Amino acid sequence: MLLNTDHLTLFFIGLVLNGLVAIPLINLLYRNKFYKTKTSDKVDTSKRNPNYYNHLLSNMDTPSSFGILLLLDLVFFQMFFGSTQTLVLMLVLAVFTLLGFLDDVVKYFGYEKVKRWGLTTGQKLVSQFIIVVLLLYLISVPSLFILPFTLLFIVFITNSVNIVDGLDGLVGTLCMYIFPVLGYFEISSHNNVNLVNLVIILFSFLFVFLYFNIKPARVFLGDAGSMPLGFFIAFLGLRYNLIPIFVLFSLIIVDGLSSLIQMFSIRYLKRKVFVIAPLHLHLLNKGWADTKIVQRAGIIQLVLSFIAIYLFRVL
Repeated sequence: MLLNTDHLTLFFIGLVLNGLVAIPLINLLYRNKFYKTKTSDKVDTSKRNPNYYNHLLSNMDTPSSFGILLLLDLVFFQMFFGSTQTLVLMLVLAVFTLLGFLDDVVKYFGYEKVKRWGLTTGQKLVSQFIIVVLLLYLISVPSLFILPFTLLFIVFITNSVNIVDGLDGLVGTLCMYIFPVLGYFEISSHNNVNLVNLVIILFSFLFVFLYFNIKPARVFLGDAGSMPLGFFIAFLGLRYNLIPIFVLFSLIIVDGLSSLIQMFSIRYLKRKVFVIAPLHLHLLNKGWADTKIVQRAGIIQLVLSFIAIYLFRVL
């Protein structure tokens, strides 16, 4: 049986655990102003759609870093369901959470000093590569030929999930459909009880987060949440057939690629491919309502999830 009462019990425990802490945490983030308090006068507004600026204004005072709550989930998991085998993974997830939180702190409180929003791209990428290399070393990746792809895949998916956390309800909606599929893949392929339990606990976290993130959002994940969640789904994805995984992650991959394409195009071709990257902000600038983007992305992700399950079963 794929779903049993123990799974449901753990899910409800996770809901209660995250739900009890969520409101005090959100209030704390508001009181400490975990949001942008500075604006830039260097942005060319002449080619931007009002939808984009309405979105920015509506979220100007919406705090981020809700993902720091994941530390509580990780401690809870390791105490009651973890083992020496899961300790390394828990530590890596915690380090990604703290790295993301550091980026959020620099972003919201260090602007006057560093004159940028958060850590540099190079600082984040180097840190992420080091963390992933250490993880792969500790778990003994069997072949050096696999290592470059594994590194790029994990870091790319990690940052793509971070990029998606930009519209009210977008990253939560996509992950809400992705996590159950990954849980199903894990039970069907390896049936690692520890990983299945971790998927369920993080799924309960997503439930609580999405409740407070739907429009009008009261809080965003921030790098503190998007980095560890992105790393975790990438780590799990490498355990299964990559064809259904690429289908399942399609929207996240496309949004991440849109930013990568824009960056390379500006740097080497001296022109923009999109009005603004990533893709969801490009659509916002083209006149799409943010709710339209999120709802359609959710429908597409649901369809992709069913296709991924079908491919997983037939391949």
